[in-house]
Amino acid sequence: MSAPVLPILGYRDVRGLGQPMRYLLTYAGLEFVDRRYGSTEDWLLDKHALGLQFPNLPYYIDSDIKLTQSTAIMRYLGRKYGLYAVDGDELAHRRQDMAEQHIYDMKSHFHYEILMREDWERRRDAYCTGILDNQLNLLAEFLGDNEWLIGDQLSYIDFTAYEVLDWFRGFAPISVDKHPIIGRYLCRFENQGPIAAYRKSSKYKSWPMTGPRAKWGSK
Repeated sequence: MSAPVLPILGYRDVRGLGQPMRYLLTYAGLEFVDRRYGSTEDWLLDKHALGLQFPNLPYYIDSDIKLTQSTAIMRYLGRKYGLYAVDGDELAHRRQDMAEQHIYDMKSHFHYEILMREDWERRRDAYCTGILDNQLNLLAEFLGDNEWLIGDQLSYIDFTAYEVLDWFRGFAPISVDKHPIIGRYLCRFENQGPIAAYRKSSKYKSWPMTGPRAKWGSK
């Protein structure tokens, strides 16, 4: 009897967009192949050979299901493994949609204001006080007394939010430390049994956080 074919998550050998997926699959208890590409050349060998409709990294392949685009993958995994706002709970769905977009905005600003800037060190203080602090304020107010971003239920967006906030914890710890609500949220997430075990294992790589083109987090 042949061994079952495991799902494959393909991404660069960095945390980046792939890390929330690694967390989610691990939390769900799924055994999967964590395919890490060490170079662009390695990826180009596979790019057009996998049958992907929009060849890109990250990708997720599970039997005849082949997905790219990070948001699409996270939504799919959330629905499949019960980490998605439940049908009929309109408030949870609204919170999920808004939180997803806010986290995306935080990533985008960080990308364009810091990660792609040669002068990122000079820009750090202005970015933290002019952009990041406000975004963290809004997120802390949104989270409030809730355990997770959509309420009492852990959802796929928490996996993305944790990863992004963990970047900021490394980049701007003073900004993050201003918000005990966010600090407790991060602790709750990383103390989830499967997540805690994974982060202590050899499968977890804390660095690099970002890809080789980024000016912070990649070296």
